[in-house]
Amino acid sequence: MSAPGKTKGGGILPVNAVATRKAVAQPKQGNRAPAPKLRLIIRRLPPGLTETEFWTAIGEEWQVGIGKVEWAAFKDGKVSKDPAKASRPARAYLKVKDQALLDPLAAKVKATVFQDAKNTSRDLCLLGPPSLEFAPYNRMPTGRVRHDGRQGTIDQDQEFIDFLQSLTEPITNPAANGGEVEGSQEKATITPLVQYLKEKKANKAKEAAEKKSAKQREAREAREAKEAKEKKASTIIVKGPSTGPAASTTEKARVSKATQDTVKAIHNSTNTASKATNETTSAKTTTAATATVAPPTTEGEPKTPTTTSPPAPPTGPRSSRPTSTNPTAAPAANTGNRPAKSPPNPSSGAKSAFLKHANPSQGVTEELLRKTFEGFGTVVRCEIDKKKGLGYIDFDSTESLRKAMHASPVKVGGGSVVVLENRNVKKMQNGQTASTPQAGKKHSGAGSGHQATGQQQNAGGAAGGANAPKAK
Repeated sequence: MSAPGKTKGGGILPVNAVATRKAVAQPKQGNRAPAPKLRLIIRRLPPGLTETEFWTAIGEEWQVGIGKVEWAAFKDGKVSKDPAKASRPARAYLKVKDQALLDPLAAKVKATVFQDAKNTSRDLCLLGPPSLEFAPYNRMPTGRVRHDGRQGTIDQDQEFIDFLQSLTEPITNPAANGGEVEGSQEKATITPLVQYLKEKKANKAKEAAEKKSAKQREAREAREAKEAKEKKASTIIVKGPSTGPAASTTEKARVSKATQDTVKAIHNSTNTASKATNETTSAKTTTAATATVAPPTTEGEPKTPTTTSPPAPPTGPRSSRPTSTNPTAAPAANTGNRPAKSPPNPSSGAKSAFLKHANPSQGVTEELLRKTFEGFGTVVRCEIDKKKGLGYIDFDSTESLRKAMHASPVKVGGGSVVVLENRNVKKMQNGQTASTPQAGKKHSGAGSGHQATGQQQNAGGAAGGANAPKAK
């Protein structure tokens, strides 16, 4: 007997025989047999071959509807006229009804010689004889055209309707932080210098407009006066009895003759006046030239003063005009009635001079400046700004500064320096810092003080004050 608690197989559980059998592979559901490849393509046909020539060469038995071919298509080639471009061979597509027809068709294509009217059977694009191959796609093209059902319904699309609605609404640009843009923008601040430049530009434009309008007004008045004068001269009233048509004709002839004589007299008087003016101007110019020319003198001979004889008294229409006995008044007549420009004078108590064009590259040095300007007076200080080409000289008296300014420009070395009054020294003495128009850009709080300074420098010495640096 066996011991209790032990199984019959020595501790191994029995396994069913059915579970140990190999599972038989079940056929997959839905797998269809591959469709036979019946769509063929004939490649490497001559590029000039036409469809009619192709069907004539291959035979009528392979045409569609005879019984062997179900569908056919022919693609024309392209003969290239450019030697650099290759031609494109023609090709034909056929779909036979059975695979048993593949070998006879291949033999027919191999034995057929395709000749075309253009004689392109030996074109370089044909790398070999025509060949029959399976087409890449076995499906035939259909003539069905697909239409989109949504075509023509854009007016009913909600997004398009919203877009058209947004075009009618005003555009609001949001701010950078996502909030709305404030309606009131802060007004841009303008510095005093910019304001001064704007006012100056506006004043110049206003003055130019006023001058232009004044010239136009003068021209209009002169034209009106001339027209009135001609009209008055041409209007003649003849008083006297006139009887009969002969008398009226005589009066008309006399009136017309008198009118013509009056117009001629006016023209003659105008021409005579202009001619007299030209002669007077030429006589004065000749007199001035004669007075300024002196005969050359040789060494050892005493210089004799030259005297100019007064011009001969004018004759004709000029004899009634007063003549000037002063020979020096003739050159002044050509100045255009412009007042003589007086040399600049320094202000009271000024002793410092500002020099422009004191360039060391032209041989201007402090020693040469001191030596040159000692001819106008005692020089207390002499400095040169080599980077900017400016110089500064202090005299012991205002009279020395005046002499130097009247002699400007002064030749020093290889160049000439322009002498102006150094106005920055006076400001430093009053406890103010020297300012230039450039300084107004950095310190906008200077206000009208910088504006007044710029106007004073422009009136006194032109660009000297604008280019002058701060006084040391």
